[in-house]
Amino acid sequence: MEPPSSKMMDIQRKLHIDAWKKRVRCEYFRVVKLKKLQREELSKNAFIENRKIIKQTIKKPIIEDEFTIMTPPHSCAMKKAVYDISDPYNSDLKAVTSHSIPIRVMFNVQTMPTMYSWAEIGQNFLADDETVLHNIPFVPDEDLKFIEELLENYDNKLHSDKEQSTITDDVLVEVIDALLKFIDSCKNNNYTNDNHNLPNGTSLTNGTDKSCINDTSSQNSTNNPGSGMDACSVDFDSPSSSASSDSAKVATKRDRQLRRTAERLASRFFDRGEANRVPPVTPPDPDLMFEAMAVVFKDQGCVDDIKKKYYRMIEKKPDQIQNLESTPNIDGDNAQSVPREQSLHSFRTLFCRRCYRYDCTLHPPIMLTPRRTQKPTDIIELKLCETCSKKRKDLETRSSYRVSNANNDLSSWTGAEKSLARVLSAIYPSNYCLISEILETKDCAQVQAFIKGEGDMIDKKDIELDETRDTTIGGPRKKKRRRAWSTHLRKFQMKREEDRHNLRSYLPCDHPGRACDSECPCVLSRNFCEKFCNCGPDCVHKFPGCRCKAQCNTKQCPCYLAVRECDPDLCGHCGSNEPDVSKANCRNVSIQRGLKKHLLLAPSDVAGWGIFLKDSASKNEFISEYCGEIISQDEADRRGKVYDKLACSFLFNLNEDHVVDATRKGNKIRFANHSVNPNCYAKVMMVNGDHRIGIFAKRYIHAGEELFFDYRYGPTEQLRFVGIERSVDQRQAPAE
Repeated sequence: MEPPSSKMMDIQRKLHIDAWKKRVRCEYFRVVKLKKLQREELSKNAFIENRKIIKQTIKKPIIEDEFTIMTPPHSCAMKKAVYDISDPYNSDLKAVTSHSIPIRVMFNVQTMPTMYSWAEIGQNFLADDETVLHNIPFVPDEDLKFIEELLENYDNKLHSDKEQSTITDDVLVEVIDALLKFIDSCKNNNYTNDNHNLPNGTSLTNGTDKSCINDTSSQNSTNNPGSGMDACSVDFDSPSSSASSDSAKVATKRDRQLRRTAERLASRFFDRGEANRVPPVTPPDPDLMFEAMAVVFKDQGCVDDIKKKYYRMIEKKPDQIQNLESTPNIDGDNAQSVPREQSLHSFRTLFCRRCYRYDCTLHPPIMLTPRRTQKPTDIIELKLCETCSKKRKDLETRSSYRVSNANNDLSSWTGAEKSLARVLSAIYPSNYCLISEILETKDCAQVQAFIKGEGDMIDKKDIELDETRDTTIGGPRKKKRRRAWSTHLRKFQMKREEDRHNLRSYLPCDHPGRACDSECPCVLSRNFCEKFCNCGPDCVHKFPGCRCKAQCNTKQCPCYLAVRECDPDLCGHCGSNEPDVSKANCRNVSIQRGLKKHLLLAPSDVAGWGIFLKDSASKNEFISEYCGEIISQDEADRRGKVYDKLACSFLFNLNEDHVVDATRKGNKIRFANHSVNPNCYAKVMMVNGDHRIGIFAKRYIHAGEELFFDYRYGPTEQLRFVGIERSVDQRQAPAE
């Protein structure tokens, strides 16, 4: 049988946790209310400022008070209406004047189709999965079963659900900070664990009654957080305490029962002489506080999860972020001389190497193992000056006089110049003239003296590797490898024909020290190793590009055969790397360069809105890219249930892992309707490591013709959506 003292401890612990739960809720509602008031104040101030700007901008009325209507020239033949105008201040009947006005007929205007709001984007946008239903779509009252099924798909998680207390990270930190201040204030008020420190004439029952059992507030405190607090808020000085002594005396029925149970057990312990072994009233404990928060905010995890999140958020506070070490801007006035790794830290962390931009919204951040890639064959090289050419021929007979003079000029180097020279020394090794041209403030001798004086700050192994890697690609070996790759490509393409529609997302492989074998992620996903992979340049699974000299629009081109666009970094002979499109022969770079047609949005002849071509398009010519949000297959299933109910869907399968949804974000090609006899076709292509959807002309399309492509509906889905077919345009394509 459990000893009575342990029962008392369990009851006291439960009472303490209940008190902490009430305090946590009250503090949470106080912080939320305060943030709401702050947002309202910011909105009011912004509204006032905008009104001031509008009043200053608009100094004269947009529409004048007086305006006239021009009388048409054929007004004499129009029907007229006569109306009389009388003077209200003159009762004489002669004061009535008659006017004759032509009757204008207002013809019926066709109603515009319904259009839901959407945002236009020029490229795909990677979106996260939405596990919470933000709003319930409008459906008739008879379809309540659909709403129930929709909630089940989201695990009954609904936005602004009042039954579940959700809390953000910043609110969590503020609530915990306020509660910790409350604990410190309790300790400062000498609330210790010693029985002798209790007030005179206060028994255990009374002490327990005051500190833990008394009700925090009325039940309306949840709805009105400022109206009342718990007993701890009254007994101890807390920053969130706003309740009076009268509200602390109010107790609910449940708390009265707990109080009577504690008094009954305490009286038994006093009779048995066990009062000394009963733990006295203790001030609030941080462990109990976190335990109560885990009960109140169940979505935040257990006690350890809340503690870890709190400590992690403390390290990211705005006042501490300013104190973190950071490298000053190399173009600013406070530029410093830092090592090469520190200068490129932001570049390596924030720059996306797949789309060549900062703040990428398409690719997830993937940190690869640092490794130098192959030096491009078309790298910019500057002709050496006469002085540097002589030094390059005989390195041992350099003029020590010029180098010594350059060493004396090191004091004139600024921090930005030193940092930039360290970065460029690894990109253009031993090319001091080119580095001098980039710096624009130092000559070749000064650059050479600085780089030679750096010593360990420049990796000499990488420089030697770049200098010796000059003949490993060209020559007869290159020709032999080309024939082997052509055979390998044909075999690989035949293997992919079986599952050509089961495409998988590409992720760069990173397995240093091991070749791309059957365990390589690219091989497992049946993708080529791209230039973004961290494997070597001699990888047999890496796509080398094409060496065509034509337009790359037939299956003779390896890129076209592999349903890829030509890569400017790999395909150097077809002209895909030519900046001027008019001078390039390659026609397989339309998606990456955005060579789209001009599209017009207008009401469709089939249903709703449609998209029309302003200029004509030849067969297989690129029209536009189908852009939208890139979502997972699970998210597409959840959204698709709603779209099917509304009979309006913009989902397009990209590969086995992702779907393009143009409902909320997209471009105008989203309005192209379905047809079993379309004039366009869609094709998923690999463009620089990304799957992208291109819309191409299936035949010659005349200017002003509406665009259609096959949605590839199944037999059952075909009957649920638009079944109207347009009249086929019988015009022939012009002779070439």
